[in-house]
Amino acid sequence: MWISPSSYSSCTFVQMSTAYNGGSCFNMLGIWTYTGNAGQLVAQGYAWPALYGPFITLNTWTHVSWTFSLTNGYRLYVNGVYFGTTGYYSYTGTSGQINWLQIGYSFGCSSVYITNAAFQGIIDEIYVHNREITAAEVYALANP
Repeated sequence: MWISPSSYSSCTFVQMSTAYNGGSCFNMLGIWTYTGNAGQLVAQGYAWPALYGPFITLNTWTHVSWTFSLTNGYRLYVNGVYFGTTGYYSYTGTSGQINWLQIGYSFGCSSVYITNAAFQGIIDEIYVHNREITAAEVYALANP
């Protein structure tokens, strides 16, 4: 996905929940700011370790990819470049249950690192895959 934030306010821009109205939800990607003058990408879920990314620039398009597999855990890519991983995770979700994905909006979830606030800015070209895509595929999406 491409993001262009118009504010450094801490916020969530990708959230997953087990119900259309928020249910059990996890803040997955967001912007964290300590002083209000710089925004840092952060990836996490409920009670999971955070993966901090780079600081981003206001009103500038940044490509953000976040992949998951049981073996590799969460991997964060920024502008097509691998930034870091959380390592192995055992989370597999609930079999047979629909998971809802909120983009740019945040229900009030329990979150350790990402603030429950809506994203301020523009989001474009969101792709959801049914497998972990490779680093080469991420690079191709970030460099069309």
